[in-house]
Amino acid sequence: MRELKRKTSLEYDNAIPLTATLMDIVVYDGVMARLSVNCSFKNRESSAISAFYVMPASYGSAIYDMRLLKDGIETTAEYFDSEKAFEIFDNAQENGGEAFLLEAIEEDSVAVSIGVLKPGGELSVSFKCALLSEIKDDLVSFRIPLSISPRYAPIYADPLRVDMLNPPAWKHVPYSTQLRFSGTMPGAKKISSPSHDIKIILDEKGVFCAESRGSGLDPDRDLIFEIELEKPLPPSCLAAHCENGTNAAIFSIVPEFDDQKSRKSPIVFILDCSASMTGASFDKAKEALEFCIRLMREGTVFNILTYSDSAEFFSPAMTGLDNATAERALSYIDAIGFGDGGSELLNALEEIQGMVSESKLEELDVVLITDGNSCGSRRILEYAAGCLRNIRFFTFGAGYGASHHLIKGLAEMSGGAWEFISPGTDVMEKALRHFSRMERPSVKELNFSGKFNSVDYEAGIVIPALYDGDGAFFLTTADEFPVGKEFKISCRTGRKKYSWSCECRSSGCDELIPILWAGAMIKKLEMKKLLTRSSDEYSELCGAVTRIGKRFKILTQDTSFCLSAKDNPERPCTETPLYRRIPVMLTKDSAREIYPRYDASSLTAASYKQDASAIYGVGENAGSYGEKASFNFKNLLDIQTADGFFEHKPQIISRFLGTSVPSYEGIINFIVTDSVGRKKQDIVKNIIATVLALDIMEKNQQSGLFSNSMARARQWLSMAQSKHKFADFVELLAIKHFKI
Repeated sequence: MRELKRKTSLEYDNAIPLTATLMDIVVYDGVMARLSVNCSFKNRESSAISAFYVMPASYGSAIYDMRLLKDGIETTAEYFDSEKAFEIFDNAQENGGEAFLLEAIEEDSVAVSIGVLKPGGELSVSFKCALLSEIKDDLVSFRIPLSISPRYAPIYADPLRVDMLNPPAWKHVPYSTQLRFSGTMPGAKKISSPSHDIKIILDEKGVFCAESRGSGLDPDRDLIFEIELEKPLPPSCLAAHCENGTNAAIFSIVPEFDDQKSRKSPIVFILDCSASMTGASFDKAKEALEFCIRLMREGTVFNILTYSDSAEFFSPAMTGLDNATAERALSYIDAIGFGDGGSELLNALEEIQGMVSESKLEELDVVLITDGNSCGSRRILEYAAGCLRNIRFFTFGAGYGASHHLIKGLAEMSGGAWEFISPGTDVMEKALRHFSRMERPSVKELNFSGKFNSVDYEAGIVIPALYDGDGAFFLTTADEFPVGKEFKISCRTGRKKYSWSCECRSSGCDELIPILWAGAMIKKLEMKKLLTRSSDEYSELCGAVTRIGKRFKILTQDTSFCLSAKDNPERPCTETPLYRRIPVMLTKDSAREIYPRYDASSLTAASYKQDASAIYGVGENAGSYGEKASFNFKNLLDIQTADGFFEHKPQIISRFLGTSVPSYEGIINFIVTDSVGRKKQDIVKNIIATVLALDIMEKNQQSGLFSNSMARARQWLSMAQSKHKFADFVELLAIKHFKI
């Protein structure tokens, strides 16, 4: 077995294989951009390593074109179903060959895996993202997440996904993040970044370029880039052709509605008071809620709900706004403080559903103020889609690294809208926008002139919600988009009809628009999957997502990019590579405790438990049996298979260890990621279970009584060690973390 070595913090800094990240963003016509991401790696250790790096991705973006640059040779990765990609990656790594993988973790995060990198080896991994801008009146902006904020893990969350979404976080990281930003924006009068200090040049023709200064950007908050125009963008239709034969177009409008606002739905304000809502970010969240109370019209029916581990209403029933209730509500908000509990938003939404049923509300607007940093985003979206269908969500993403997946996902799914607020933001302006939207009647009879392919799932128009002053994009495909042809968009809202005309022109950005359409269609289908209760329709939707993904070769939840060295002229690596998980920079204003060092495998089980409470948000009593169970060795023997190994059964093994199931699973998943990552996880868990079962029997003088079972278990372990290079290392980690 390999001996684990401690290193000083300086040595860990020098050993981190990621050396730099470069982001190159090119803006087209103010409505879209191509983001190219390039990650440079170098092995500065004396042993071969494998590396795992989780990084944020823009929600709603389409990720494509993964490439590898090594020794001056650029290679394009292949596109596979994820299971096939994992198999190729595993086989290459186990045989000592080079392998590289790009996979989606969630809708707003991806992971880069490097199989084997020999000492001194250097390479870079790159991929591209297609992005849409955000337009508010005469302001065009791009918000690109740079940080992976610490995420709370509800008890229902998948422990492995929780672990992947919570990489080691440092206050400072030794690698650099560099930026280039360029494009042409006629009518631009000012370009700025309210989030970072960036060097920007803008000429009189609207040609601009920007770049980070010195050592680069701090990747501890969202990157915000704003282009202020002399006047709002006119309606436009941009068309492009993809090499796979698809003709796609993007229509953009900035609607102005001048009819009287008439919608007066009841409102529930939800404020996140969990441990992650701290400092200036929480102050901004409360400020937003106070503005909302002051902006409500007299007579509006409302309530306030605060939540962390549990949820609590301001009033036992919906109440009408008058001077007395307004003063009482403002005093209530002033007294609210953030706590040290978890972020159980699902519990809060269940309370909302109960109130809707009890009050017999036909429609409701929910204003949600949260950082959204939970590993339960998918479950929350699924619940909202299925159980809260007559509710529109207007979300405020609070803090420097709010979850785009949850903040934007809830708003888009329900026909609402989102805003982000962080220290330095004009909260009043954003609150006013939300209230203007809430009073807007829903848009009806939205029509397009022209023949578009909207017959089936794979060829439809992606239609957003329409609000006054908010830029709206419509993506569609057709047999052709003749340059110079005029298209018309029309709709009805309230009692008035509106229309916009635009002339089609070529975009000059090749595949970008078709890829944006494909990404938007996949997102639309994923939302449909949350709503359907038919297994046949669900299967049909899954098939449609896969077909679109493969047709355009864009990353989905079920597909990945992989590249392996099939005919590597170099000799394969004969040693088991050291597994290196690359740390991220701690999100600004975050309350999470930081990892003390790079080699997290040196943590003991006790110290890991202590750290896990900060990472996972699961208390020691959550999911536990309450007290140490009496030993019933028949239960233990029941999980031994005919092959001799003991299956991974946390509910049983944790009882013999006298620990809770979440604590046990936390350590198990930590060992999995520290040895082989998410690949081969089943065999790793069975090795650990077998090692623990043998130790339990020996320590409780059961080795004589069950000698045959133990002999079979030892024989299986020996076979596993000869078949899998990592088995010795896994056994060592099990011994170290469980103190056996």
